[in-house]
Amino acid sequence: MSGPRDCLYEPVQLVAPQLRVGILLDAPKAERWVRSILTDIQEAPFTQIALVVLNDEASAPPPRRSGAGMWAAHLEGQMFWQYAKRDQRNQRNGSVLTHTDVADLLAEVPRLQVRPARKGFVHRFADEDLAAIQEHDLDVLLRFGFNVLRGGILHAARHGVWSFHHGDNSAYRGGPAMFWEIAERNPVTGTILQVLTDELDGGEVIYRSWGATGRSMWMSASREPLYRKASPFVIRCLRQLYQRGGEPLPVEAPGAKGRLYRKPTNAQMAPFLARAALRSLRSRIANRLGQEEWFLAYRHEREKFVTNTARVDMSGFVPMRPPAHEFWADPFVLKHEGTDHVFFERYDRQAGRGDIWTFAFDAAGRPGSMRPVLSLSHHLSSPFVFEWEGAAYMVPESAEARTVSLYRATRFPDGWEHVCDLLSGVAVVDATLFEHEGRWYLFANASEDGGPLDDELFLFHAETPLGPWRPHPMNPIKSDVRSARPAGRIFRRGGVLIRPSQDCSVRYGYAINLCEIRALSPTAYEERVIDRITPDWLPGLMCCHTINATDTVEVVDARRRAGKGWRSLRA
Repeated sequence: MSGPRDCLYEPVQLVAPQLRVGILLDAPKAERWVRSILTDIQEAPFTQIALVVLNDEASAPPPRRSGAGMWAAHLEGQMFWQYAKRDQRNQRNGSVLTHTDVADLLAEVPRLQVRPARKGFVHRFADEDLAAIQEHDLDVLLRFGFNVLRGGILHAARHGVWSFHHGDNSAYRGGPAMFWEIAERNPVTGTILQVLTDELDGGEVIYRSWGATGRSMWMSASREPLYRKASPFVIRCLRQLYQRGGEPLPVEAPGAKGRLYRKPTNAQMAPFLARAALRSLRSRIANRLGQEEWFLAYRHEREKFVTNTARVDMSGFVPMRPPAHEFWADPFVLKHEGTDHVFFERYDRQAGRGDIWTFAFDAAGRPGSMRPVLSLSHHLSSPFVFEWEGAAYMVPESAEARTVSLYRATRFPDGWEHVCDLLSGVAVVDATLFEHEGRWYLFANASEDGGPLDDELFLFHAETPLGPWRPHPMNPIKSDVRSARPAGRIFRRGGVLIRPSQDCSVRYGYAINLCEIRALSPTAYEERVIDRITPDWLPGLMCCHTINATDTVEVVDARRRAGKGWRSLRA
């Protein structure tokens, strides 16, 4: 595979024949996110689409139903039907949820039409169809059509039938996909890729991810980013399967099954729509009363620093108020020649762009005047600053330019020159560097297929911060909106490595997790969340999403609604 994703993954050594993949479809059309998967398989050097199996039942007239029961069910689901119809009209042009022709991708691929035997919602394949499929010696079958599969088709490919379930099966089974998470105001929506078994909702999970549930009432608002994010899951698993030399992929241990959901009735839709209308009204009123803004806060009480104590205590922070036309965020602090310098994003609402500014604390611990240090034609934020071999360096976020760029101070703190691009060609945010056991590591969130930037954490390693940077073989090392995105500098506390991360499930930058790094090497990574900082340490807060410290000062940023007044913001 070639393109911007190259920097995210190790190159695949082609030492074996390509994996042979079969596709199960109802027609030579599919949603755009499925087309993206098919394109990945066709373009990757280690995979090929070897067979397309089309559901001939889909072209046959549907069974006729009649009677009072049918009309009762039809009327009972009218509100959801109207809601889903309106939601479909809401989808923007080019949505990954719209259907498109995929015949061009499959023109040279052998095609087999089958009419499965149906019993209720279950499809079974005839022996002669199974034999025809097995002649193609498939490694994997991907299910993008047919109904619930049972019987021999589940074993017609060497590594089974892979199928998506858009929802966390430990909490939500059935459907409609991603509706009930919205209805129940669950901030997190899961997605799994599984190897199907004969047990309903009992597939062996080979990939699991969690994303943020859309705050809109519409299903497509949640589905669009999460279906887009899911597209790369298949090629990731196929890459891993190829690199394992055909050895089966590891699967999750069976867990508890969630409740089985069904299409909502009118009695369920009515209160859902009423609550959605009320939330929309409240949101419009809140937006009129005052805009939201980010601000910085600091403290000098070392015994309370998160870097020093295992018990989180957020008291004692002194807030710093930005002017009305700007906000301040992403503070990083660096002690240089005995003075603490804070570098941060200053976002100008009128310009619609962020620049990097700085200020220093005086001998009495008071913040000095602010001045600009780096301004470019594109948005900048999250200025990760560090020292190496006697020089000061900065890696600001420049995802808009699709680069991760390194700058060196020529005149500290406000003179910087571009050294090199550490990564390029892909949107990457919040790059965080860390030296461990003689090697440098770079943590950052990235989006491969235009999906959310908050969900997936990638890791890279190099001999020096100048690179070249190599992708970690486990990339992405985390796919979870609740704790993936970096939230500040990695630090050591009592011999334990702690990685601050953002919880972006409720909203962007809602809270900070403290993740204990349990394994970090060029081939391994493991972490677990051990604590968190929620936005409740000052009145009126909505978010708290970056924390950094030296041995003498600790800085954070937070978000509030401007209309609440600053008199309440006292530590």
